[in-house]
Amino acid sequence: SISIVMLTYNNYEKFLRSMTSMFYFITEPRIKEFIFLDNGSHETELKKFLRQLDAQISKVRVIFSDENLGIAKGRKVLYDVARGDYIASFDSDIFV
Repeated sequence: SISIVMLTYNNYEKFLRSMTSMFYFITEPRIKEFIFLDNGSHETELKKFLRQLDAQISKVRVIFSDENLGIAKGRKVLYDVARGDYIASFDSDIFV
């Protein structure tokens, strides 16, 4: 099983495009979960979208940080909570 983990920080439009390109993976049985860490964003539109994803898609978990942890610490948080056999770490502007 695979956990897909991703840090987000503002940039709602790029994140939305990224998620749209990965929509197929939501139904892929080998993908156990998507875990997003919002790394201290201040864009309310992005936070609202993340909350909706978390509420509507069972494979999605969202963690919110009040402060920006940086890339290394943020990814460590994601790796620590991932439950898949493998972890795929994506940047929030990836386009598949």
